[in-house]
Order: sequence, then structure tokens, then C-alpha cells
Amino acid sequence: MGKPVKLVAILAVAILLITLLGTILYYNNLVNDKNSKISALESQGTPNPSNTLTANVITGLGISDVPPDPTSKDSTARQYSHLWITGWVYNNGLAMAKNVGLVILAYDQSNKVLLNQTMPVMDSAIVYSTSIIHNSLKPPILHTTILSQQNMTVIMGIYHEGVFPSSTRYEAIPIYDSSLPP
Repeated sequence: MGKPVKLVAILAVAILLITLLGTILYYNNLVNDKNSKISALESQGTPNPSNTLTANVITGLGISDVPPDPTSKDSTARQYSHLWITGWVYNNGLAMAKNVGLVILAYDQSNKVLLNQTMPVMDSAIVYSTSIIHNSLKPPILHTTILSQQNMTVIMGIYHEGVFPSSTRYEAIPIYDSSLPP
């Protein structure tokens, strides 16, 4: 074997060894990185399903006060104002939300509560409450269930006496029971 052939063979073996060593180091680094990520996750402990599989109800609602309408065919609408509430209620959690309702609040400029009414949420149904007018404090029946990733349309009105000032601030707070899927 001549010197040029030996030199080429030695260079080829050297390149092969360097490539092999680089490949081993690269994949060893990937394995070590993966193992450290696994260790970090394991150190956090086993997730508790009751903490991770919960309902989370959010809303996108508009609330406006509608004054009495003397030309209405409905005697209640002729005599009383009502809050008109429209929009949606959405469960973006992983579990079903049971007994879904909305606590509707109205505050004046000094944060005095003008209205505090719990209303049931019903899919695409118009729900009216007259309990503010008649002062009946019976709790509403909250029986609606919203599945995980389900959206419900809300259209409701709450009759009340008088007209709220234009500075009135409104809130709609969802209430519900969270349960794991069956």
C-alpha cells in the first residue's frame, strides 16, 4: 500500500470516528434533556383528577335597562322596567357544570347594590323573573347542565321597579357545581 492510500484510509477512519463521536454526543445530549424533563414532571407529583377535571363557566353578556313601555300589550312591561340580558355562557373546563345560574348585580355610583338576583340559565329560552317586583325570595330552580366545551345562548329579562340611573354598573357572575364526567 502506498503512502497516499494509507493517508486517505487514515483520513477516512478519522472522519468516520469524528462523525460517530459527534452523533453519539448529540443523541446523548437529547436523551439527557428528555430525562431531565421527565424528572422535573415526576417531581411535581401525580396530578389530582379532581383538580384538573373541573368545569369553568365564563360569560359574554350584555346588560341594559329597559324602561316601562306604555304602549306594550303586556301589562308587566307597561308598568315595570326590566334588565335585558343577552349573550352566551360557555363551559371551557374539562368537566360538566351542573345547576348553572347567573347572579345578576346592579350597583350605583357609590357601589350600593340596587339589584341582586339569581337567575337560571336555559339554552335559547327567554327567562323572565318578576320576583323583584313581588319581593318573593324563593330561590330559583337551577337545573341546567352545561357540558365541557358547550356554549349556551342567554336571553333573559328581570323586571324591577323604577329606572336605574345611567351610571349603574352591572355584573353577571356564573354559579355552578362542577362534576367529573360520567
